[in-house]
Amino acid sequence: IASVRQTMELGKDNVALARTVVQKIASPTPPVATKITKVYIPRRKDILPDGMDPADGEGNVKAEWVDWRISITSENFLSWKSDKVILYIHGGAFFLGSRKTHRTVTWRFARGSRCRVLSIDYRLSPEAVFPLGLQDCISAYLYLLDPPAAATHPRYPPENIVFMGDSAGGNLAIVLALWIRENGAKYNIPMPAGVCGISPWVDLTHSQPSFVLHGDIDYLPYASRDSKYIHKDRAHYYTNHNDQLSNPLVSPLHAKSKTELIPLPPIYVQTGTVERLHHENIAFAVDTLKNSPAPVILELYEDMPHVIPFFFFESIATLATRNACRFVRDAVG
Repeated sequence: IASVRQTMELGKDNVALARTVVQKIASPTPPVATKITKVYIPRRKDILPDGMDPADGEGNVKAEWVDWRISITSENFLSWKSDKVILYIHGGAFFLGSRKTHRTVTWRFARGSRCRVLSIDYRLSPEAVFPLGLQDCISAYLYLLDPPAAATHPRYPPENIVFMGDSAGGNLAIVLALWIRENGAKYNIPMPAGVCGISPWVDLTHSQPSFVLHGDIDYLPYASRDSKYIHKDRAHYYTNHNDQLSNPLVSPLHAKSKTELIPLPPIYVQTGTVERLHHENIAFAVDTLKNSPAPVILELYEDMPHVIPFFFFESIATLATRNACRFVRDAVG
């Protein structure tokens, strides 16, 4: 944890330096039983969340399929492709990381869940602020449900898809479901089979005590402070102004129950007891459980920090990965 904290501290005041450090130390090579296939997902220009200009819907989302070898057929060919999918959204405080940096966990989730993983490079802040990253996630989900003519994969039914993400990616996985709850009927977009949040960052207002109390234990820095972007009215790279931080599509902890809308799917939340986001993860899970007809699973890992599966060399991280995969398998049947 100390070494990770030192790495995070190197770039907390400089976005460019932070990205350079993360890319150099965190671009793992998956095992040979993993197949990586790069794809480009067209952004959906017809679906623009509030706050987007038409030009923001142009272009493509870089992504990759992560497939684990699931069997050897009688013809002695490798069989890779499952009919179940994890839409994986990487973490990194909305300004770091990529599909490549998270191969450490995506291949493990593919193996453990026996699902294909579609891992995406959503637009990062501070260059691209809310809701541009969310729109990329919407485009990726629709790419699975209704693939364009050039795509090589079939249509995947929503009951075969789970949203998964860690940290900021966990935020986007949950927010994507909340956005569908609000807008799914308008655009005829169904809910997925489930949502899996690994230490999801659900409260950018930092209203919960563990964000301060666990600062000396967890490796997450208190804040990023690149003065090129951060000032008194903008505490985070992800939004243009602090007024946006309590928006439920920015901080899903502040989402209210809306029973008249599409119900949320089963939700799984995993958190370490010494991480900064511990209390907000608990509060989100409890609030959602009170107001959701679907199951909400909260797992607490004693003395563990932020995003437990990244500590894959520890047995408890293997357990955390296995449990998240079990949720996925149960959700997609």
